[in-house]
Amino acid sequence: MVHMEIMDWRLARHGVASPAKNSPSRFFGMSSPANHFIRCLWAVAGLASLVTTGCGPSGPPRVPAPPLNAAQVTWAIMSLADTNGDGVLDSDELAKVPSLKPIRSELDTSSDGKLSAAEIEAWLTRIAESRMAVGIGAFKVTQKGRPLANVAVKLVPEPFMGGGMKAAEGETDSRGVVNPTIPGSEYHGVHFGLYRVELVGNGADGKPLPEKYNTVSEIGIGFGLFDDQAFWPELSLD
Repeated sequence: MVHMEIMDWRLARHGVASPAKNSPSRFFGMSSPANHFIRCLWAVAGLASLVTTGCGPSGPPRVPAPPLNAAQVTWAIMSLADTNGDGVLDSDELAKVPSLKPIRSELDTSSDGKLSAAEIEAWLTRIAESRMAVGIGAFKVTQKGRPLANVAVKLVPEPFMGGGMKAAEGETDSRGVVNPTIPGSEYHGVHFGLYRVELVGNGADGKPLPEKYNTVSEIGIGFGLFDDQAFWPELSLD
């Protein structure tokens, strides 16, 4: 437990979100760079020397979080999707912002099945105030209830997020689980925010997935800080 507390503090210090006790990263594992970094942090709590593990006494510099104006992004979302101007997004309107659909249950604090501008902005504000630059972005891809394996996944930041986020990539395993990361990044993970998802591979029928899931993607997903730390989104295809 002491090791875990020190790991959490060190990761937060450098702008990297550490996995919660029941988070997807614990269920599905972390990449070798992330495991190496965690082993270094455990060494702080034990007797091993930081020099021998290659971390250095102060660790890497803090990773800057992408700029995020919660109010501005919320305004852009509502301008795009709130067609009747009532300040909330119903199921039909959410289709215009598919990245919100898989995480709707976590943002819907009023439990009315809709997302209000206030609920969206509150979540985005939590992300901005956390100053976390990179977090675990694991999720599961299924079609007709079956996991899709060996599917190439690309996360493309929604344009309304402001341009500071970077794309991330990964590939689903035999359980349909993918843990994307930013290519070339020192840390394994993704920027918190909303993404369009592009999938390339075969569907449940063994045939290539149609273009609505890749070149003209109509699907999306979001990552960030949720009240339920065990929550992880699932992308269910038709």
